[in-house]
Amino acid sequence: MEVYLKQSTRFELLASQLQIHGAKSTLGELDFLLYDKKFETPIHLEMACKFYLLDTSSEEHTLWIGPNRRDSLPKKYEKWKTRQFPMLYHEITQKMLADLIPYTVESFQQRCYLRAFLFIPEAHDPRSLTPSEQRSLVGTYRGKEALNELDPNAYYALPPKRHWLLPPPLYPDWIPQKEAQPKIAEAIARERAVLVYEKKGSDIKQFFIVWWI
Repeated sequence: MEVYLKQSTRFELLASQLQIHGAKSTLGELDFLLYDKKFETPIHLEMACKFYLLDTSSEEHTLWIGPNRRDSLPKKYEKWKTRQFPMLYHEITQKMLADLIPYTVESFQQRCYLRAFLFIPEAHDPRSLTPSEQRSLVGTYRGKEALNELDPNAYYALPPKRHWLLPPPLYPDWIPQKEAQPKIAEAIARERAVLVYEKKGSDIKQFFIVWWI
């Protein structure tokens, strides 16, 4: 996003990853401050890339959750609303920005951009998703029984979280099923969901194996 904004003819990047420091600790961070030349307005933009799984345990509502059930889409929006957006108006932030940019914080519009990578249960009909959810759908997720269903004729990659944004075909480390199985089993025993790439020939599928079903 920072590279895009620097090259854009519409947006002027004013600041990025701006840390707000208190007396004893860091209070927060502003992702991007930019100026929209088309609409002549400054913008505070918060951005996130998230991997979410469709929780079908509730019939009352659709809920997208993190792979280990400690995060959710509503929690992320609430954090933007109650913590990250208000940081722009903090007294320390205003003093810092007074020397950096020629705009008052009151003149900023606030926006969020979420890039989601969505996974659904294998038996779930993707046609039940909204159009925007379908565009973000990249794979499925399975329970612990999937350990015994790994294909012995396929190769597997188990990227660490810091590499989840790397496109699967570019991931360098592939191992046979007999090596992948114990690695996944160890993670599941520690209650850690595992992102799995499965490759047969040139065909690559991606799915999570989770510990909680």
